[in-house]
Amino acid sequence: MGRSAFLQRACVGVVVLGGWAAGVGDHAAWAAPITPGNLVIYRAGSGTNTLANTGNNVFLDEYTTAGVLVQSIAMPATGTGTKLITSGISTGEGPLSISPDGTWIGFSGYNSTIPAGSSISAATSATVPRVAGVFNTTTGSYSLTVMGTWFSAASPRGVATTDGNQIWANGANSGVVYGAVDGATPFQASGTTANSTSIGTNTRVLGQYGNQLYISAAGGTLPTVGQLAGNPLVNGLPTGNTFLPNIPRQGGTPATSSRYGFTFLDTNPAVPGIDTMYTVDDSNTSGGLWKYTLGSSGTWNAAGSITALTGLLRGLTGGVDGSDVKLFMTGSGNTLWTYTDTTAATSTLSGTLSAFTSLATAASLTAFRGVVLVPVPEPGTTGMLAAGAIGAAVVRWRRRKA
Repeated sequence: MGRSAFLQRACVGVVVLGGWAAGVGDHAAWAAPITPGNLVIYRAGSGTNTLANTGNNVFLDEYTTAGVLVQSIAMPATGTGTKLITSGISTGEGPLSISPDGTWIGFSGYNSTIPAGSSISAATSATVPRVAGVFNTTTGSYSLTVMGTWFSAASPRGVATTDGNQIWANGANSGVVYGAVDGATPFQASGTTANSTSIGTNTRVLGQYGNQLYISAAGGTLPTVGQLAGNPLVNGLPTGNTFLPNIPRQGGTPATSSRYGFTFLDTNPAVPGIDTMYTVDDSNTSGGLWKYTLGSSGTWNAAGSITALTGLLRGLTGGVDGSDVKLFMTGSGNTLWTYTDTTAATSTLSGTLSAFTSLATAASLTAFRGVVLVPVPEPGTTGMLAAGAIGAAVVRWRRRKA
C-alpha cells in the first residue's frame, strides 16, 4: 500500500492580518484558506510584548507538516467590536479543535485590549468577556462570539463546533457551556459539580470524533479523557463525563495527574471504528506521550508511553498514513514536535522525548499552544474524515484499501 503525499501550498511565509467587523458574532475574511494536510497552531504573543497575565495577541499560524510557516492570521486586539486575546502565562489556554468535516476550527480568548489593567483570567466576565472563536479553513474567515457570563474569574479553554454556528466550550470553571454564534441559543451550562459522575468544573481540552464529544480533566477523580454523555451534539448540553473502560482516572494507578490533548484514530482494519487513542501529559511524574488500544471486549489497554521529566506536552494532533500514525505535538521547549508510530495497530510506545523530531520553535516572547491537522479529502469524496481537538483531531490521509 503506497503512502499519500501531503498537500502543501507553494507560497510560504505570507503574513495575513485578520480584519473584523463590530458586534457579537464578528466575522472576518482576510486570511487565505488553509491547505489540506497542513497544521494550524494557536500562538500567544506577537514577539514584541512580554508574555503576561494582562494579555497578549493571538495568532492562528499555518504550518506545513515539515515545519514551514505558511501564514499567520492575527485576531483583533484593538479598535471597537469584539476582540480576542489570551493570557500569555496561562499555559492551559489555547486548545484547538477541528470539526468532523475538517471545515471549522474552534478556539477561545478574552474580549480586551492589550494590556488590560490587571490579570484577565482573574477578571470577571462582566469586566472582561470570554470569547469563542470559530475559523473556517475553506474560506479563511472567522467569527468571534461573547459567551455570556461563563468562565468568570477563570480561564476559557476549549471550543468545539460542528457547523460554525453551534458552540460547545469548556474552561477552568462552569463545566461545559453551549450556545450559538447567531444568538438563537443563549449560552447555558451544565455539569458544574466536580465529582466522579459529573462533567467536572475544571477541564482542559474539548474535542469531537464523529457524533461524540470528548474531554480531558484537570483534577479530582474524573476520567483523564472521557466521553461527554447525553448526546450533546444533538441535545445541546451534556449530562455527564463517561469513563472509557480502563482509561485511568486522575490520580489513579498508575498515577496520572495532568492530561491535556488527545486524538482517536482508526489504525486496525480488524477493529470497527476507532481503535487507538493517544494523549499527552505535562506533569513531572507522567509527562509525555501515552497510547491506548481498544480490545475486542471494548476495554482500552495501555500500549506504552514516551516520557521524560521535561516532557511538558499539551497540544496533540495526528493522522493515519498507511500502517503508521504521524503525530504532532506542542509544548516542551515551546516546540512543534513530530513522531511516527510505525505499524501503529500492533506497536507499543517506548523511549524518551529524544525520539521526537523538532519541526519549529516559537519565537522569543511567543508561545505555541494548541495544534490541529486539517485533513486531506478522501479520494472520490467531497467530505473530510476528521475529528478532534488541540488536540483531538482524527484524520486519515488516504483511503484504506481492503
